[in-house]
Amino acid sequence: MADQLGLSAKKAVIATTECINESKKALGQFPGGHREMEDSLTSISDAVSKLDKSADYFFQNPSSEAGYPHLLESADQFLGPSNRLVGQATSLLGQLTSSKISQRLLDTSEDMEAAVKDLSTQITNSESIVAMNVVQSATNELNVLKSPITNTGEDFSTLKVKMINSTKEIYKISQEILVKSRTEPEKIGSLPVKLASLYESLVEDVKIALGNDAEDETSKDATLWVENLGQSIMKLIEYTRDHKMDPDSASIVMDVGKNAQYVGENCVKVLTALNAASKRAQVLDNVSSELSGLASDLETTIMFASAGTMNPETEGESFADHRENILKSAQVLVKDIKDILTGTTSSKEQLIKAAENSVTNTTKLCEEVKTGAASLTSENQQAQVMLLNTMKDVSASLGDLIINSKKAHGKPVDHPAMLEMKTKAKNVVTNVTHILKTVKTVEDENSRGTRAIESAIEAIGQEIESFNSSEEPKASSTPEDLMRANRAMTQATSKAVSASNSGKQEDIIAVANLGRKVISELLTTCKAAAFASENVEAKDEALQNGYELASQYQNLLNQVMVGVKHPSKESKEEVMNISRKIAQTVTKMAKLSEKLKGGDWVDPDDPMLIAENELLSAAQSIEKAAKRLATLRPKKEISGQATSDEDMTFDDLIIESAKSIANASSSLIKAASEAQKELVAQGKVQKKTLKGSEDGQWSEGLVSAAKMVASATHSLCEAANSLVQGEGEEEHLIAAAKQVSKSTAQLFLAFKVKADINSTAMEGLKTASNAIKKATDELVKAAQASIQEEPAAPVVKVDIFKERIEAEARVLKLEKELREAKSREKQMAQTPQRSVGDIKRARDAEAKVLKLGKQLEEAQNYVQRLNKKQYEGNEIYSVSEDSGDLLVAERSTIITNRDRKSIRALTNAGNVRYMLGTDTE
Repeated sequence: MADQLGLSAKKAVIATTECINESKKALGQFPGGHREMEDSLTSISDAVSKLDKSADYFFQNPSSEAGYPHLLESADQFLGPSNRLVGQATSLLGQLTSSKISQRLLDTSEDMEAAVKDLSTQITNSESIVAMNVVQSATNELNVLKSPITNTGEDFSTLKVKMINSTKEIYKISQEILVKSRTEPEKIGSLPVKLASLYESLVEDVKIALGNDAEDETSKDATLWVENLGQSIMKLIEYTRDHKMDPDSASIVMDVGKNAQYVGENCVKVLTALNAASKRAQVLDNVSSELSGLASDLETTIMFASAGTMNPETEGESFADHRENILKSAQVLVKDIKDILTGTTSSKEQLIKAAENSVTNTTKLCEEVKTGAASLTSENQQAQVMLLNTMKDVSASLGDLIINSKKAHGKPVDHPAMLEMKTKAKNVVTNVTHILKTVKTVEDENSRGTRAIESAIEAIGQEIESFNSSEEPKASSTPEDLMRANRAMTQATSKAVSASNSGKQEDIIAVANLGRKVISELLTTCKAAAFASENVEAKDEALQNGYELASQYQNLLNQVMVGVKHPSKESKEEVMNISRKIAQTVTKMAKLSEKLKGGDWVDPDDPMLIAENELLSAAQSIEKAAKRLATLRPKKEISGQATSDEDMTFDDLIIESAKSIANASSSLIKAASEAQKELVAQGKVQKKTLKGSEDGQWSEGLVSAAKMVASATHSLCEAANSLVQGEGEEEHLIAAAKQVSKSTAQLFLAFKVKADINSTAMEGLKTASNAIKKATDELVKAAQASIQEEPAAPVVKVDIFKERIEAEARVLKLEKELREAKSREKQMAQTPQRSVGDIKRARDAEAKVLKLGKQLEEAQNYVQRLNKKQYEGNEIYSVSEDSGDLLVAERSTIITNRDRKSIRALTNAGNVRYMLGTDTE
C-alpha cells in the first residue's frame, strides 16, 4: 500500500508538470488576462516540487519511519491546488480556439485529473490503513497489562477523568457518523480516522490505571470492553473507506451506520466498566481518607481536652472501666496490620478486606480511647492529651500504611515501595505499642511523664522521617507561617528547660504534648514553605534547618527524660547546652524565612513600612480627590441655563481653590514620604523598628497625621462639591479648609522633631505646607465674603401676634442651640485630636457654630422686620396727607376677640413684650 502511494505520487507529479507547461503556453495568448490562474500555477508548482521530493525520499529510504508519513502529508497538501488547476484549465479551454495548443492542454489536463483522482484514492486508503494500524497496535498493547506498568505520577481519579473524556469523545464522533450515514453520507469525511488517536490515548490511560491490578475482575471487564471498542472502531474505519471508494452503494452506507452504532454501544459499556474499576481502585484511598478523618477528629478532641472541658458522661466513671476494652481493640488492630502486610504480596481482594477491617477496628479503638480519656476527668487534662495523642499517632500512621501498601502491592520484595511499606508498618506497630504502654501507666502519676516523653520522642522521629521523604507537601505555607511556627519553638524550648529543672510529672507531660505539636507544625510548615520558594539555595537551607531543629528538640526531650530518671547537675547542664543550640538554629531559621520570600520581602508588621505605605496611600487618595474636583461644574452650568461670567466667579473660585489645596496636599504627602526615607538614610530613624519603641511611636504618629491630612482634604473636596452643586453651605467649606490647614501643620511638626530643617526633603515639606496655608486662607476669605443676608421669604397674611410668637420662639431656640454648640466646640478644642474621627467631629462642631450664628442673626432680623411691619400696617398709626408732621393717635382701649387670643398666646409663651396700652416702638 505504501509503494502504491509512492507510484501514484510520481505519476501525479509528471502529469501535473505537463499540464502546468501547456497551461503557460495557452496563457500566452491572453497576456495579463488570467491573473488568478497564473497565481494557481505558482502555487501548484510549489506543491509539485514538495510532493516530488517526498516521493524520492520515500523510495530512496525505504527503512525510514519518517518517509511514509511525510509522503502522505505532502500528497494530502497537493490535492487542493491540483484540483483547482484542473478546474481553471477546463475554464481556459472554453476560451481557446481549436488548435494544437488547446488539444495539448485538453490531453494533459485529462491525464492530470486522472492522476490526481488516483492519488486521492491512495491517500484515502493509506489514511484508513494508518488509522487501523494505530487502533490495532493500541489494542495489542492491552495484552501487556499483566506486567507492571510505570505510573507517570497521576492518580486514578485524574486518569479516570481522562479516560471518560476520551470515551465520550469517541461516542460523540460515532453518533455523528451514524446520523450522517443516513442523511449526508458524503460529509462523513475523515471523522472515523479521528477515532484512532482518541482510542490510542484511551488505551494509554487504561494501561496506567489498570496495569497494576490486571487480575482484578473489574480491571479485566474494563480491559475487555476497551478491546471490543477498538475492534468496532477498526470496522467503522474500514467501511468508511469503502464508502469513499463507492459512495453510491446502499449496502456500504448501511454497514457504516451499523458499525457506528456498535462503537457507541461499546463506549457505554466501557464507561460502565471504568466506573466499576474506579470504585474498586479507590477503596484503599477511601480507607486512608477515613483514617485521616479520625486523626482530625482526635485533634479536635485534644483541643477540648487542653481547654479542660473533657469529662465523663456518667458520674463516678473511672479509667479502669475502659482499660480492658482498649487493650483488646489494640490487639485486634495488630492482627489487621499483619493482614495488610500479607495482602500486599497476595491478591488485591485480600488487601482491601484487611484495610477495611483495620479502619473499622481503628474507629472502635478511637471511641474507646476517647471515652477512657474522658474518664480521667479534666483534672488530669495533660494525661488526657497524652492518651489522645498516642491514638492520633496510630490513626495517622495507619493511613500512611494503607497508601503505601497500595503502591507496594504486587511489587518484588526488594522494591523501594515494599521497603517503604515495611517502615510504615513498623511505625504503626510502634504506635500501637505506645497505646498499650500508655493505657497501663496513664493513672500512675510517677511514671506517666516519662511515658509521655517516650511517646513524644517516637512521634517526632516519625515526623522527621516523613519530612525527609521525597513526598511533596499536601498543604501550602508562606514564609510568614514559617516565622510563626519558628517562634513557637522558643516557647517549647523554654518550657522543656523549666520542666527539667522542676522534675514535676505534670510539667513533663505538658512539655511532651506541646513539643510534639510544635515540631509537627514546624516541619509541615517548613517543608511547604521551602517547596513554594523559587530560591533553591534558601529552600535547601530551610529544609536542613528544619531537620536540625526537630532533631535538636528530640534530643532535648531525650535529655529531659534522662534527667527525670537520673537527676544530676551534668544532665541539667546538657539541657541548657542543647537549648542554646536550638536558640541559634531558631535565629538562623528566622533569617531563612525572609530569604525564602526573596530579596524584596520585608516584615509586613514593621511600623516604618506601614508608615511609608500609609503616606503613599494618602497621596493616592488625595490625587483621586483632586481629579474628581477637576470634573466639577456648577449646577447652573450643568442645567444649561445661560449664566454670565460674574455669576460664576464664586463657584469657579471655590473649584480652583479646592483643587490647589488638594494638589498641594498631595505634594505634601509625597514630600513627607521622601523625608521619611531621608531620615532613615541619615540614621536618625531605624530602618526596622519595633512597636512601642521611640521610632515605632514616631512612625505611628506619622501615619496618624498623614491620615488626618487625607481625611481633611477629602472633606474639603466633598464640601466644595456640595456647595458648587447648590446642595451645601459655606460654613462646612470654611470648617473643612481650616482643618486641612491644621492637620498639615501637625504633619509638618511631626517631621520637624526628627529632621534637619535645612534638608531638601524638609524644604519640600515647608513649601507644600505654605502653599496649603495660603490656599486655605484664600478659600476661607472667599467663602466668608459670600455669606450674605438671604432675601426675606414672601409674607403670607397671617395673625401678626402669632407670627411674632413663632419668630421670637425661634430666636430663643437658636440662642440655646448656639450656646450648646459653642460649649461643644470649646470641649473639642481642649481634647487632644488623636484620630481622624476626632478631627471630623471638631470640624463639624465648628461648622455648626457658624451655621447657627448665621441662622440666629437672620431670625433676629426677621423679628425686627415683623415689629416694624406691625406698626406700619396698623390703621391707628397713620400719616396725615394734609400735614408733613407725624401724627401719633392715642391707642384704642377697646379689646377685640382677636386681641384676647393674641394676648393669651403671648402669655402662654412666657415672652410678653406687648402690654396693652403701654408698648411703644
